[in-house]
Amino acid sequence: MEIKNKIVYHICRHKELGDVLQEGIIFDTKDFSTEQYRSGGKNQKELLAEKVRMKLYPSLPKRTESMYICLEKDIEKWKKIIDTTRWYRIFKLKATGRVFWADNCEYENDNYEKYWKGCDSNSPEGQIEGLFQGKYQILETIEKRG
Repeated sequence: MEIKNKIVYHICRHKELGDVLQEGIIFDTKDFSTEQYRSGGKNQKELLAEKVRMKLYPSLPKRTESMYICLEKDIEKWKKIIDTTRWYRIFKLKATGRVFWADNCEYENDNYEKYWKGCDSNSPEGQIEGLFQGKYQILETIEKRG
């Protein structure tokens, strides 16, 4: 799905990346990859999910080459999932590009086929995440720890 100047949110849990992301600057997801932040069992999950994506939905974006975004309605849900006792930032973004919405519950439960079928971003169920690729501007840091 194409979006233009859409307000979305990014929860950053990687201080090295968070230190680069500054308010007012326009960034492009082509300039970043989350590959370096993956470790342990998460890498295996990514490899399995990527195999399914390549086989069934090759036109969809790679998770490791996308920025994870959510809508404002889902911020509190995501805060319950991530470790908010450690360093994190929640950025409000204005994004233009392509986004694929999926339910992270399906990914976490190793149901990759269902994950890659996608979902409605307005669904009140699940853990809705957007895989975003494109340009974005950080409008403000709405919450931070550390």
